[in-house]
Amino acid sequence: MSATRRERRQDKRRYQKFLNKEWNVKLWSVPQPHVHSFEGRGYESLYHFTCGDRLNDILKYGIIFGDVLMRDDDGFNAPCFTTEGHKHNPMFFPEETTPFSVREGLIRLTVESPKDQDNLINLGWFDSVYCHKYIKDGYGSHGKLHKKYGDIDKQYFYKGHIEPSKISGIKIWDEKTKKWERLRKTDKERICSKYENAKYPLMHEQPNQLRIIGFQHNDYTGMVHKYNYENADKDIFQDFYVLSDFICWVIQQNMDVPQVVEIYSAYKKSMMESFEKRNFTWEDIIEVLLDIIHFYNLLLKGIRYKEEEGELKKFPLEEIEWEEYANKFVKKYGEYRKWLIDYRKKSLDEVNLDDYLVKSEDEEEKVA
Repeated sequence: MSATRRERRQDKRRYQKFLNKEWNVKLWSVPQPHVHSFEGRGYESLYHFTCGDRLNDILKYGIIFGDVLMRDDDGFNAPCFTTEGHKHNPMFFPEETTPFSVREGLIRLTVESPKDQDNLINLGWFDSVYCHKYIKDGYGSHGKLHKKYGDIDKQYFYKGHIEPSKISGIKIWDEKTKKWERLRKTDKERICSKYENAKYPLMHEQPNQLRIIGFQHNDYTGMVHKYNYENADKDIFQDFYVLSDFICWVIQQNMDVPQVVEIYSAYKKSMMESFEKRNFTWEDIIEVLLDIIHFYNLLLKGIRYKEEEGELKKFPLEEIEWEEYANKFVKKYGEYRKWLIDYRKKSLDEVNLDDYLVKSEDEEEKVA
């Protein structure tokens, strides 16, 4: 038997063993031992890695986003950190398809350690106690690539909001010197002004999977809803989120209804299968929207709402005609792409256009 086949069989057996484990440890029922805490391990520095195109939002709202996955279909939002300061990619940005250079560079923020240490949780300990080593054993998407993405035993997440005032240092990775360099004030102001004043997002991205599935609604910062509300006009995928937010809200209110649990399981499975595709195309974006419309209409037909005063006013409460809704988004998306290309053409003195624009005109024709 070849080594490759042997490894596959071993992985299959380990994965089946993982699936058979009972998820019987209630979340936060086991307190974190002092030996795993930031202070208990004697760490001195706490870092948050990000890209320059997110710097304006962080300096405005603080560090409010972080993905903590407990398994493929469960997770929550909390700011994530590492004690390792060397260049690596603990935030799992797809640098192979979108280099850091087109996202204003790789940024490392130095953060003051929160005073309430009980809410600063070691990811390695959390993974072992509550997730049956989901990350360590490789059953998360990146579990075996710790050298590239960092050591989870040296990573933490915080059950709270890291305010901008808690950021004590900002450095950017210099590919020429292979060192972290202090981000100059003029560069910081240029980046922040650029993204603050842009009408739409300057990076062509796919819809936010974690918001659509509902993981970001399990938010420990208390700031995600505020951020989404204040930036809704800029978000080109807002038509997706109006419906998906409603789906997640209804489900949270009705988890005692078996029919809702069944619909939610099917909804998450459908969304995860769509986002797992390696090359996320324009057709995939439309497919996600149509699936969201389908499950939205399904909930409207079969669920009695526990209506709270004012809570449902922000959501449409009629069944969606999918073709009309999709065409409305396609038109809006086409306007966005035209604006984005015009914007980048005007910015040739700042960026290399070849890094940003699609190589073929066919994609623009599809959008049109």
